Amino acid sequence: MVDAKQLLTATDLESAGMSGLLTSRTWRGPTLTRAFVGAALGAACLWLAFRRVPVTEVLRVLAAARPAPVALAVAAIIGATVLRACRWKLLFPPGDRALRFGRLWAILVVGQMINILVPARIGDLSRLYLVERVERRAMPETLGTLGLEKAFDSLVFIVLLWALSLQANLPESLDQARHAVAVTSAGLLVALGVTMAFGERALNAAGRSRLLPARVRHSLVERWLRPLLEGLTARRHPGTVLAILIVSFLTWGAAWLANYACLEALHIAPSPVAALVVLVVLQLGTAVATSPGSLGVFEYLCVLALGVFQVGQSEAVGYGILLHVVAYLPPVALGAGLLVSKVVPWSRGLPKTQAGEVERNAADTPG
Repeated sequence: MVDAKQLLTATDLESAGMSGLLTSRTWRGPTLTRAFVGAALGAACLWLAFRRVPVTEVLRVLAAARPAPVALAVAAIIGATVLRACRWKLLFPPGDRALRFGRLWAILVVGQMINILVPARIGDLSRLYLVERVERRAMPETLGTLGLEKAFDSLVFIVLLWALSLQANLPESLDQARHAVAVTSAGLLVALGVTMAFGERALNAAGRSRLLPARVRHSLVERWLRPLLEGLTARRHPGTVLAILIVSFLTWGAAWLANYACLEALHIAPSPVAALVVLVVLQLGTAVATSPGSLGVFEYLCVLALGVFQVGQSEAVGYGILLHVVAYLPPVALGAGLLVSKVVPWSRGLPKTQAGEVERNAADTPG
């Protein structure tokens, strides 16, 4: 259960400098360009998805949706955010200040909301800033946990691709993409393993090198690279690694459950393999940020995925719309609520808990 007293509010973003980050001119130009290009791509995909499909047929499919499976799908999506926050907390190395799960969950949800709405992956960057400002963890250390997060997701995705190859005869184009992603993910995992095994030696050698001035060398190695490496390598206990791996599979399982429940909701012959194909195709197609909210792209990918199972285009489009709403609306609504609600009372730009700590420390300090 997420403690409401630990949640993130809009003041957190202000104190963390995120308002400047999101409105900075540094991001404005590239983000707007990608938004226009993504919007054009989304419009093209939306046209392809709805081509030769009467809108009335799509509305009929959606009107027949059963509430219970839809509610199950929404619960699975929200549960996936909780599982991701649990895994993220496990990925952090132990520090002198305990991480609060409620804060991490709130930061993660806000990051997801930003990634959905802004086609530039700024949400991941926001997580780095917010954890540094709110939880007092070094940004390179948090970057290391995000790298491990991607590594565990890549490992689970490789397993899913392997399982899919045993269960379904995929089109040649999808099969080629599956092989390419599997090879790329395996390469990233090997690179991560080499970094974890030899990173400390490399940093020690870099610290003794004379190629850079001592001040620059110290700043680069001690303030950035070493905390980054610590974030990557700190958690080596077999029990912790096993827990992270289990939670990773459960997270992907929650996403699969949402896909399956939406098939059940629309009376489309529910198939575990079909739900898995949708999951893989959506992951491949939306891995690179496209249109804001993946509008159009998401629906067209669902049409392509369900076409493998001879699902009619009207049903596939309706399914894509329903799953799109189920998958994206909860994080956006939760993230927006966390930003606009005054869940946590603040004092001088800090939560009361942190402000109280500052006041106690000042009182305990000899005059």
